[in-house]
Amino acid sequence: MGYYIAPRFLDKLAVHITKNFLNIPGVRVPVILGIHGRKGEGKTFQCELVFEKMGIEVTLISGGELESPDAGDPARLIRLRYRETAELIKVRGKMCVLMINDLDAGAGRFDEGTQYTVNTQLVNATLMNIADNPTDVQLPGSYDSTPLNRVPIIVTGNDFSTLYAPLIRDGRMEKFYWEPDRDDKVGIVGGIFESDGLSQRDVEKLVDTFIKQSIDFFSALRSRIYDEQIRNFIHQVGFERISRRIVNSTEKAPEFQKPNFNLSHLIEIGNFMVSEQKRVDNSQLVDEYNRLNRGRNNQPAPTSVVKPASQPSRNSSNEPAKTNGFNQQQASSTHLTLETQQQVRQILSQGYKIGIEHVDERRFRTGSWQTFAVPQIDGESDAISTLEFFLAEHANEYVRLVGIEPQSKRRVVETIIQRPNGTGGSTNYQPAPSLNITPPSQPLSNRITQPAPSSNKFNKQEASSTHLTLETQEQIRNILSQGYKIGIEHVDERRFRTGSWQTFAVPQIDAESDAISTLEFFLAEHNNEYVRLVGIEPNGKRRVVETIIQRPNGKTS
Repeated sequence: MGYYIAPRFLDKLAVHITKNFLNIPGVRVPVILGIHGRKGEGKTFQCELVFEKMGIEVTLISGGELESPDAGDPARLIRLRYRETAELIKVRGKMCVLMINDLDAGAGRFDEGTQYTVNTQLVNATLMNIADNPTDVQLPGSYDSTPLNRVPIIVTGNDFSTLYAPLIRDGRMEKFYWEPDRDDKVGIVGGIFESDGLSQRDVEKLVDTFIKQSIDFFSALRSRIYDEQIRNFIHQVGFERISRRIVNSTEKAPEFQKPNFNLSHLIEIGNFMVSEQKRVDNSQLVDEYNRLNRGRNNQPAPTSVVKPASQPSRNSSNEPAKTNGFNQQQASSTHLTLETQQQVRQILSQGYKIGIEHVDERRFRTGSWQTFAVPQIDGESDAISTLEFFLAEHANEYVRLVGIEPQSKRRVVETIIQRPNGTGGSTNYQPAPSLNITPPSQPLSNRITQPAPSSNKFNKQEASSTHLTLETQEQIRNILSQGYKIGIEHVDERRFRTGSWQTFAVPQIDAESDAISTLEFFLAEHNNEYVRLVGIEPNGKRRVVETIIQRPNGKTS
């Protein structure tokens, strides 16, 4: 197997490392080089090839070493390895570097669910201190006034936006986004299959067939070709004897013939691997599990519905109108500006993902934005309702809309859509009538900008005209009158047999009319499922009522 070093990669590392060993008057050289990009693109392996080519000795730290049950240990480890590397430069008389793999995995904060520990803070502070004073790095409890040799630091990761912002600022860290182009991929893949007899044309055809796959896909593809011979060997020896045959065996190690590496066979196996990837991507089981966990912990999910302000409209046949379709006037009643809605539409239309970040006024000055864990958003209506909910929850903070390219995790859009107290990028928050706003078919310029009138109150006659039975309305009234909270659960017919109910994140409900309108909305959205009304004692989180109020096809109990 041959090895290919991408010229851009070699050039970037060689310049950064060499520059750190030169004394250029009046020039401030960043100590840290951050190499980031998509997973599996060979960042670490390319670094190793460059180090070998340049004769550089490396001291390694893994991102997994940046956490410890003892506060301060990871920061001490970084300082110790840095000083050891500085001593190697002095003793060996050659270039040496300190390399930290997967820094974002060990010191990054991916969402609000990621715990930010003392060690995380100390790791960030230590790296900032080393970047500012690379020749004066001390161990805790001791002080040595002798200046150290300057040690270049190489860090790798996938998403450096999760790191502490002051650490990655220019001057401390130089950033290099590694995304191999087609020529790089052809060179690297050609090296992987160099001993297998693939022609240059076959390599190019293989790369073009799987152009969106990362470099490690092709390495895994080559390994996969040997599976058939290994499977035959296991069957020959027997499952019961394979362990004794291979481990500590006195027999000769098995030899395998060179498998079939023709292009059509490689593409066939590659397509199978791609189909397995799609199964993982499409399963989205984690979203379901997280929704269930949020329900058990009684925490609102990000996609929670905003309290419907009025009853579902009815058509001339007195049938409830669809709650996921709004007319032109209703669509424009959202508090998001037309400009923000257009940005959301453009982000989704180009296949990018929606991200949301927020920060209070104090942290806004330092740029310490916090990332909100946005669920899977597949349509404009989901994005708008999620943004409405979030802006209402964080009315006194800055909120930023982010567009993210899903493959490389690059940010393509960053725009502030709200400033404290609802000023700035959007108007003051007024809850939208309900969830799932369907984008209007007319051009953006023709949309009505005046908000549609909303009603937050129901009189008794209106409340009783809903499709909820009088018995259900009475149960709601009793639950609220005793100070309990309203809960809603739903399940399809298949899962109903196993009792696998899913919890719907109900917003704060303070009045009977709000509870009824929320239930009406939910029943209309889930008319082919079982729906259960739950009364919850708020202090002990005990369930005091459980009753099925709808069966499939909208049959109410």
